Amino acid sequence: MGFEVNREVVAGNTLITEAIQSQNFVAGSQGWAIFANGSYEFGSGGTIRGDVSVKDTDGSEVDIVAGSGARINLYPQTATGVTVNTPGEIFANTDDFGGGSHATFVTINSAVITDANGQQSPSSLFMGSPASDGTPYPGFFKPSSLMEFNGDIQGHGGLCIDDFVAVGPGLTDLGRGVQGTVPSNASSTASGTEVVVLQATGFVWKAGRVYSIEMNGGVTSSVAGTVADFRLKKTVSGVISATTYGEYYRTPITVASQVFPAFGKVYVKNATTSDITTDFALTLQSATNTVFASAAAGRPRAIIVRDEGLAADSWWSYVNQVS
Repeated sequence: MGFEVNREVVAGNTLITEAIQSQNFVAGSQGWAIFANGSYEFGSGGTIRGDVSVKDTDGSEVDIVAGSGARINLYPQTATGVTVNTPGEIFANTDDFGGGSHATFVTINSAVITDANGQQSPSSLFMGSPASDGTPYPGFFKPSSLMEFNGDIQGHGGLCIDDFVAVGPGLTDLGRGVQGTVPSNASSTASGTEVVVLQATGFVWKAGRVYSIEMNGGVTSSVAGTVADFRLKKTVSGVISATTYGEYYRTPITVASQVFPAFGKVYVKNATTSDITTDFALTLQSATNTVFASAAAGRPRAIIVRDEGLAADSWWSYVNQVS
């Protein structure tokens, strides 16, 4: 197929023309054209060998990055109100490797996503970003603020949440997940008075968040009928404070020298607008006889701290405030 040059003027080595176009060009229908004002029109089915950048005078930019780590980069790092109605990945980056923060608020209405193995997941978002050397690996996604997904979240590998993700029409806050653990493979010292059996130091309760502190392990005593009391207490330099964050209540030991399960969960919140840093501990005591938290290699005891969501939500009104 040939092409036409409309109103050609040659000035030195410069071609000045209103348009260069294919002979069959019909606007909005067929062929192709490049116009003097910088606009252009092409049909579908073409190939660009490499990356594509779209830039505006305000400094904003959209890069379509080709190759095995294909993705869309958005600049600057905050892109508010972006809606994507097709499968794909969106990144707002400061580098070429997907390592920057993501859009402040993005709505993704995805239909069918096909992963690297050819498996399709209806109404879900398949997430993946490259490693620092540019090598892509699936299933690691790092949103930095609030994102809404009108579908399921599917991550092949891991999901790293710096802040929180709101999912679905109700914008359910899923929390940030596990924030820390304090494990031990050794039993605590037997005691009847209240003692610290596991302690977290310098923990930062983030402003406006609710946390669960899960206890798991076992407890025993040399005397049948002993009752073990577990509590979550504030500590100051290792000393048990009068402040009780929560009770795990009593575990009865009905058979001497047998280990009985000790599991429970306490919720606390920081409903203030500032982060609060404290030490806290799991304590154990018994009104009669001595008890100890039992553990050994292969059967550890632990406390696990999880971010559960927003302290402002009404269903957390009963939860104790940390101090």
